[in-house]
Amino acid sequence: MSSFTARVVASPSTDYYSEVAASIGSVKGGLFGGANEHVVRTLLSIGAFDRAEEWIVDALKKDRRVTGFGHRVHKHGNDRARIMKNLSRELAEKLGDMHWHFQYEKLEEIMMREKQMRHDLVFYADPILNKLGVPAELSTAILAAGRIAGWSAHIIDRLSNNRMVWPRFDYQGPNGAKYQQDENWRVIKKASDA
Repeated sequence: MSSFTARVVASPSTDYYSEVAASIGSVKGGLFGGANEHVVRTLLSIGAFDRAEEWIVDALKKDRRVTGFGHRVHKHGNDRARIMKNLSRELAEKLGDMHWHFQYEKLEEIMMREKQMRHDLVFYADPILNKLGVPAELSTAILAAGRIAGWSAHIIDRLSNNRMVWPRFDYQGPNGAKYQQDENWRVIKKASDA
C-alpha cells in the first residue's frame, strides 16, 4: 500500500517530501501500520494466557477483526512474518520471559484452526518493540522509518520512466438521482424524498 502510494504521488512529479509524507499517511491507518499498536492492545485485553481461546472465539462470533491476521496479499504466509516470529522467540529467550511469546503463538494456533488465517508481519513486530521498551504509539513511526529507503527506491524508479497514474472509476451507484441543495451546495435530501 505505502509503496504504491509513493509511486502514485511521484507520478505528477511533485517534491520528494510530499511523496514520503503521503506514504507515511497511508501507513498509519488502523488497517495497516497502525495495526501494530492494536496487536499489543489485543494481548493486554486478553490478559491471562488461559483466556486466549475464549477471547478469539468470542471476537470471531461477533465478527470483530483480529488484528495481525488475514493479509490481503500474503494469504499463505510471508517469509518476513516467519522471520519476525523467530526474532520474537529469540528476544523472549534472552529476556527470560517466554510468557508473552507463548501467548502470541497460542493466538496464532487458534486463528489457524478457526479461520485458516496465518499471522502477518505486524503480529510479532509490535510485541518485539514493546519488549524493547518502545511505546506502542511510536511503532508506526518506526515502521515508516524502516520503509523510507524502499519508498525512495520506488520514487526514483517511477521518475526514471514516469507516466501519470490515473485511476479508472466504475461508478456502481444509482443513475439519474436528483438532489436538492442548500445555498452552500450541500445536499439536503433526495428530491424523491420530498
